[in-house]
Amino acid sequence: ELQYVLVADQARHYPDDDSTDIDKPHLTYYNPQKPKLYLSAQRARISADGETVQLDEDVRLKRDPTPTRQAIFGYMPDLTVKTEEETAFTASPVRFTQGASWLKGVGMHMD
Repeated sequence: ELQYVLVADQARHYPDDDSTDIDKPHLTYYNPQKPKLYLSAQRARISADGETVQLDEDVRLKRDPTPTRQAIFGYMPDLTVKTEEETAFTASPVRFTQGASWLKGVGMHMD
């Protein structure tokens, strides 16, 4: 079953540590029980095992609306995504909007 799709403008693989750098990544998570989640950034590094994606520069998040909640949009300078654990975190400033509501803070952890 498809869990996520990663699309990018360009990828560079480094055989010495088996990591991959990508430009303008767009990551979409699919879960039939949850709204789609989209992440984008200017650049990212993917670990050799593919389990860690480090998004950097102008990270944007969008969670699709549900029948009872509006879409959520998030903005931060960086975000570490653990693909197998389906978690993400940052220690940087974050800003979220949902309709007319907004939230600003420093640091975030999400499942």
